[in-house]
Amino acid sequence: MDGQGEFLIIEGRSGPEKFRLLDEAEAYARLLGVAVIRGRAGEPLRMEAEVADSVPFDGERRSTPAPKEGRIAGGTDRRSRHHDEPVVVMIADVEDVTALIGPLSAREMKRRPVLWILALRSGNMGDAVGEGVRRLFRREARFVRVSSFGDTGGRERLTARLAPEPAHQAGPDRTARGVADRTLPRDEKARTSPRPEGPVSLQELSGRARWLLHAAAMLDQPFHVTEIAEMLATSPLEVLPFLHEAVRADVLVDEGAEFFFADDLFRRALNRSLSGGVRQVLQDAAGRTTSRTADEHGDERSIVLLSRVVEQMRTTSPESAAELTLHLLSMLGPDDEDRRQRMTADAIRLLAISGRMEEARALGEATLVRMGRGAHTGEVMSALADLYYLYGRDRQAVDYAGSMLTVPGLPTVVKVQLQSIRAHGLLEEQTGLDAVDEARELARQAVDNAAEIADVHSLVCGYSSRSRAALEKGEVEAAIRFGKESVRIADRSGGQARHRHPRIWVAAALTAADRVREARQVLIADQEEIDRFGTGWSLPLWHLRLADLNLKTGHVDGAQVEAEMGLRAANRTSGAPRMVRLLTMLAQVALHRGDEAQAHEHIAAAWSALAQTKQHPPYELTWVGALSKGNGDDPQAALAEVGDILAAETAQIRLLIRIPDAAAGIARWARRVGDPGVAEPIIRSMRGLADRNPQITLFQAAALHAEGVASADPAVLGTALEAYGRTSRRMSRASVLEDLAASGERRTSSNRSPIDLLESALTEYVAHGAEHGARRVRAALARLRSAGGRPGLDSAGLTESELRVARLVAEGLTNREVATRLHLSPHTVDSHLRHSFNKLGISSRVELTRWVLANDEHARSLLLTSTSA
Repeated sequence: MDGQGEFLIIEGRSGPEKFRLLDEAEAYARLLGVAVIRGRAGEPLRMEAEVADSVPFDGERRSTPAPKEGRIAGGTDRRSRHHDEPVVVMIADVEDVTALIGPLSAREMKRRPVLWILALRSGNMGDAVGEGVRRLFRREARFVRVSSFGDTGGRERLTARLAPEPAHQAGPDRTARGVADRTLPRDEKARTSPRPEGPVSLQELSGRARWLLHAAAMLDQPFHVTEIAEMLATSPLEVLPFLHEAVRADVLVDEGAEFFFADDLFRRALNRSLSGGVRQVLQDAAGRTTSRTADEHGDERSIVLLSRVVEQMRTTSPESAAELTLHLLSMLGPDDEDRRQRMTADAIRLLAISGRMEEARALGEATLVRMGRGAHTGEVMSALADLYYLYGRDRQAVDYAGSMLTVPGLPTVVKVQLQSIRAHGLLEEQTGLDAVDEARELARQAVDNAAEIADVHSLVCGYSSRSRAALEKGEVEAAIRFGKESVRIADRSGGQARHRHPRIWVAAALTAADRVREARQVLIADQEEIDRFGTGWSLPLWHLRLADLNLKTGHVDGAQVEAEMGLRAANRTSGAPRMVRLLTMLAQVALHRGDEAQAHEHIAAAWSALAQTKQHPPYELTWVGALSKGNGDDPQAALAEVGDILAAETAQIRLLIRIPDAAAGIARWARRVGDPGVAEPIIRSMRGLADRNPQITLFQAAALHAEGVASADPAVLGTALEAYGRTSRRMSRASVLEDLAASGERRTSSNRSPIDLLESALTEYVAHGAEHGARRVRAALARLRSAGGRPGLDSAGLTESELRVARLVAEGLTNREVATRLHLSPHTVDSHLRHSFNKLGISSRVELTRWVLANDEHARSLLLTSTSA
């Protein structure tokens, strides 16, 4: 299938041929791991498969769980399957076809990723029912004709059941069990109830039980106990003993309040065994009973059928499930309010996770206008709150959830959902300590309550909320632990809980801990989930997380690409709310590149988008505004920009979790305005964060950096430099190199001059595309050199990169060692050396060493020091 529906119609006269062909098709679908829903002999379709699959947060796949009894499991390897995964629906009689096509046209059916296999019984090619079906599907379906078996086929075996011989003389093929063994697939055989006695022939049944079977053969399948009682003009209690007798003989199958024949061919044989007059009387009685049942139930069978198809498709193809659910809503009667509310809430969530936010919102709001707000519409209110959260409309999510939580009589499951949604929204609202504490408590309650009622969806949301709340409090390891638990539960459930994409929040916690490789693996695994399920709501967040990871590790170009892709996704789905952080990310990229004009455009666009949502600005937007002023040589304005953050410890922690080197930046601005004390609060917060997370080297490095800047202590800055060397934050390391060069020391503890430090910083900035930092360092190098920072050096036209390589070669390092020291590739080092040789007119490393010693006092002193040692 190519994502569109297909029809295959199997035509043939009465006999087992069509059904055996369906059995073969079902077996082949099992082999391929395709989900199957099957109806047999006019009965409403039964769910025959559930697709089970899971991907743990680390990206590894585990095998599909063992099939449940009476079901088939999904394929063991679905690597190549997309989110519109096919479902096979088999219908074994024309009555089910007409029940289905009443509400849905063939063209509408074909829009769903479903393969419909329909077995059409036709007495001849001109019968009215067959012709109607052929006209309906003539442009949409492929038709297959099958011929009957010979004299030794299934019909002989079935008619033998009517023979008067006793059961002990009958062969195995003359019992109901024998017929089932030969005609039913394995899962159907399992449904017939075992009997303690031996096989029972039809002649051993009581006369009233046989008469009941003759009457039941005239009814639509399955039939209700009240239908057969009405047809026989008696009470349900009177017919129950004879129904039980037929079930024990394996002639009927009991499904609670409904019954159907174990094999449709047996039903037809009973029908034909009656004389014409008796058959006509029973058919008239059955017709009257069926007509009354149809008047009472309307499209109920179609609703049940399509509801089961929706249930099958909701996990792997939510958008198709959403369309079918919308159609189901149109089929409900005006008084069916309870089911309408449940289906409406379901449709809102399916539309939301498919990226159709406006349709979902309009449906929810229209429902509330018609039905009002209160406990009776709690499911719809919860779905709307969830919708607003998924699309970043956090204030609306918080307000909706908060107002509903005060309504008495809410079902526990709705209350749990609202708790987790409000917790998520409060964390996005950025409203200080109270919001974080409330979110933390709501998340804890949601997890506890969801565990009590075994609500997997709310459990996943609750643990994700706990993860986010712990991160906002600076408890990074707890955030990772809660996030991984959320992923584990979602993967284990294999259902809609995975549409919540808890890996996104695990990646945020891992990025904060500088566990870069793990974070990237988690995002790759989540991308597979997004592609499989088509859950468009998560795309802007996913791209934001990857852009943030790229920027923090120095991949400026990659950060820009991901932020721009996220912005396009937000334009298609969520609009302004998700755009704010993506525009902020693009502003940070522009500042690193030294494009101030572009940065200001992005900042202005972010504030404009924020005004549309009427939400609090994220900390990143406040910081990038301050950074643009600091870069513009206005440290006083930069400090004013972060004034509110400096006044609240919680705000400081929430900023530093996202941007640890903000502490050093604020300390630098404070020194420049001559008021180092302004930075003391955020330096304390950074030190506290490092102390609470001693295993995170990044936090230790950031705290040392801020303390070193505030005190202008080269020793502290040198320790910070060494710590940053054990992290992924290369541009933060370059910033320490700058501060160390500016500390006023002629030589650092590692005996490196300011020019050496600045040249190393320049290498980092250039390698990562940070042009603003590179420009700043070049200017500092020019000032130092003009002031005699490197006396006697004659560059002879060598570039700064070539000079750095030449000096390290003079110290005796190999090309590979030089590459490691300067974070370059060996090929780049080799290229720099060739250019240096050509410019200097030399041809060996020995000559290059002589030139460096003759022209570079610093290199000469280093060599003499190492020789004397």
